[in-house]
Amino acid sequence: MLPKQHRITKDKEFALVFDQGKSFATKFLVIKAIPSNNISRFGFIVSTKVSKKAYSRGKIKKWLRESAREFIKRDINVFFDVVVVARKESMDANFQLIQNDFKFLISKIICFYEKNNH
Repeated sequence: MLPKQHRITKDKEFALVFDQGKSFATKFLVIKAIPSNNISRFGFIVSTKVSKKAYSRGKIKKWLRESAREFIKRDINVFFDVVVVARKESMDANFQLIQNDFKFLISKIICFYEKNNH
C-alpha cells in the first residue's frame, strides 16, 4: 500500500494538478504533474469508462500504486504531485506494461522539469 503522506486525496489537490500540471501520455496512461516540495504524492483515476467492473478498476489502481511505490523507494531528489489517469486500453495490458509506461512517463516528467529549471 502507498503510505498516506504519498497520496493525493483532496479534490482541491487533484484540481490543482489538473489546472497547473504538465501532461504526458502513452497508450495506457495519462500523467499530469507539478513540482512539489519535500515529498512526491500520487493520485490515481480509473473511471468507469475504463471498465464497469470495480474489480478490474481496482486491479489497475493496485498496479499503479505498486509502480508509484517503486518510484518512491528509489530516493530521487525531485518531488512531484502526480495524477495518473488510466485509459480504456489499460484493460488490455498486464502489470509489466503498466509499470513500464509509468516509469517512462515519470522519466519524461523529470527530464521536462529539469530542462526547464536549468
